[in-house]
Amino acid sequence: MTIWDIVDQLNEEHKDLLVLVADEPQATALPARVCEVLDWEHEEALMVGGELRELGLAAADVSAACEISLTPKGKRAAKHILESRATGPDRADAVQTAMLRWLNSVDAASPQNFYSNGQPEGLDASEEEVYNAADAFIDSNLATMVGPRRADGRIVAMRVSPTGRAAATSGRPVSHVVRGAATSVDYSTNTSISGDMAGAIQGGRGNVQTVTIEWERRDDFVQAVEDVLAGVADESVRGELVALRDVAADPKVPQEAVREKWTAVMAAVSSVLDVVVKLAPLAALLL
Repeated sequence: MTIWDIVDQLNEEHKDLLVLVADEPQATALPARVCEVLDWEHEEALMVGGELRELGLAAADVSAACEISLTPKGKRAAKHILESRATGPDRADAVQTAMLRWLNSVDAASPQNFYSNGQPEGLDASEEEVYNAADAFIDSNLATMVGPRRADGRIVAMRVSPTGRAAATSGRPVSHVVRGAATSVDYSTNTSISGDMAGAIQGGRGNVQTVTIEWERRDDFVQAVEDVLAGVADESVRGELVALRDVAADPKVPQEAVREKWTAVMAAVSSVLDVVVKLAPLAALLL
C-alpha cells in the first residue's frame, strides 16, 4: 500500500493530528498539546492517537504520558497532507472543512469573520478561498444565507444548516458529504386573511372595506426591530430600521411585504456587520 493509499483512508481528524504532531519538536506531542491546538477533549486525542498507531503512522505508546510520536511513515503522510492542502486537490476541502466547523460553533456570521478571526493555525486561506467556500456551502445546502448578497455578489452572513451541522461534526471532510447532498429550499409561506371577504368582494363602488392581515408573530417582529434599533446610533441605519418597524407594525401590511422590506433593509445595512448579525435571527419570525 502506497502512502497515497494510506492518506486517502484517513479522516479529517487523523490528518489534523498528523499535521500538528509533525510540526512539533521530534514529531512528538502530548495529548494536552493536541487538545490545546485542536480544541479537542482529552479522550478524543487519545482515541485518534490510538488509531494512528493502528495504522502504523504513530509509534507504539511506551510511556505513561500517552505521547504521540510519528513513525517515518507518519511523517511522510503528514508531508503529503501538507503539500496537498497547500496546492493540491485537498486545499479547497481543507478550507471548507475548517470553515464549516467554525460556522457550526457560532450563530449567524459573515465569511469575513472567518477570514479575519476564525481560521485555525496554519490554514492561511485567502479571502477569495473563503468566499468560494461560502458559495459552496450554499450550493450544497450546508448553510443558508441570512439576508441578500452584497452588491458585489458576496454573501453577507450565513448560518449552518442541519446537513452542514451533521457534516461539521462527522469528523470527515466536507467533500464526503457534498457528494451525497441534495439541495432543497422551501420558499413556501402561509398568509391568512381575516374579515368578511365575501363582503369585500361584493362591496359596491364607494364602499370602504377594512381588511386585517393576520400574522401571529407581528408584535414579536416589531419588538425585535425595536431592540436592534435601541443599540444603533448611526442615523442612516436608524432610518432603515425605523422604516422596517413602521411597515411591520401596520396590520394591513401582509407578512410577505414585511419579508421583502426586511430583505431590502438587510441589503442597505450590509456594511454594518453587527446590525446584520442582530437582524439575521428575525428571519425566523417571517417564516
